Amino acid sequence: MSKFWERLSIIIIFAFCLLAETAAVRGESALHTYLHQSSSRLGAYSISVFRNGSVLYENSQGYADLTRGEKLTSRCNFFLASITKQFTSVSLGMAQDQGRLNFHDPVSKYFYQRPFVESGMTLEHLLRHTSGLPPYRSALKMHPRPITNETVLQFLAQNPNLRFRPGDQFDYSNTGYVVAASILEKVSGKSYAEILKEKIFDPLMMTGTRVSDGDPTHIPDRAIPYYYHGALLAPVPFSAYLETYGDMGVFSSVDDLKKWTLGFQARALLSPATQTQVFSAGKFNNGNSLNYYGLGWELNQHLGQLTIEHWGLDLGTKNWVAYIPSKNIWILALSNFEDYPAEEVRNVLLNFAISAR
Repeated sequence: MSKFWERLSIIIIFAFCLLAETAAVRGESALHTYLHQSSSRLGAYSISVFRNGSVLYENSQGYADLTRGEKLTSRCNFFLASITKQFTSVSLGMAQDQGRLNFHDPVSKYFYQRPFVESGMTLEHLLRHTSGLPPYRSALKMHPRPITNETVLQFLAQNPNLRFRPGDQFDYSNTGYVVAASILEKVSGKSYAEILKEKIFDPLMMTGTRVSDGDPTHIPDRAIPYYYHGALLAPVPFSAYLETYGDMGVFSSVDDLKKWTLGFQARALLSPATQTQVFSAGKFNNGNSLNYYGLGWELNQHLGQLTIEHWGLDLGTKNWVAYIPSKNIWILALSNFEDYPAEEVRNVLLNFAISAR
């Protein structure tokens, strides 16, 4: 009888493995079919889904430069837009680990403008989008160029009224990350670009990744973003790029972003305690949980699984990075095409990743 149950157990295990393998093959086939059938609608993208550096799916389609006929590859550098916020929060976390600052520090410890001194605003408020700072991009739309981080700080000094008391509400704020990057520079004595290169890009061998100085032509292997100007597809003009950084500003590729994500998994960037802070929910002043945003990362759910992710959206730019802790899978999806259906692709990729064996 014992041999019977032993054999039955082996058969059951084999059957489950076969079913799992079949489901994985079907998942990859479904993803392949979707991307192939939707190719004309998707336009241009560079995608990678991987676990522990092992690729589950990877593909690039479309053009980095339509004029020159240069096709997209995993080496092409995209304007990451708000995915830059990850680099800002992690750099500040590294400074915290070095004892140079603390996420709970009042902003007035570093800058003395009225909105910071009178409100009790902390660095954590800046990173969680609960600072109440006004949006600088719309406010400075007609301001003469260049618009720099210093311009934003001057604007805040002249416009000290907050939208709400820090910690009362969530209000997505590029302004907060500009201020946070400026604090990073102040405690480090170096520029934002120098800090990221020294602390992140060089150690992780992200050789193509750059912080923009406002002139994107300096970026190697650049994927030029395109948008519809009337009925014509046109490159995004240089004037659309600001000289601010911290909220946006980083250009990177699928190849380099893989190294960035593996740096997290290897805990090569942050102490375990600080990395937990970055990926954890916060609280509002009334004690309610702010359970959908960490420090530079969105906290979501898909098919009952926690997803740690972030969008990078701007004119002609639709990027997305995600991590599924339960599967230990990362997803990178970068596009330089205005009409790329980013939310739809996100759902398809998450379905594929969650079903992966």
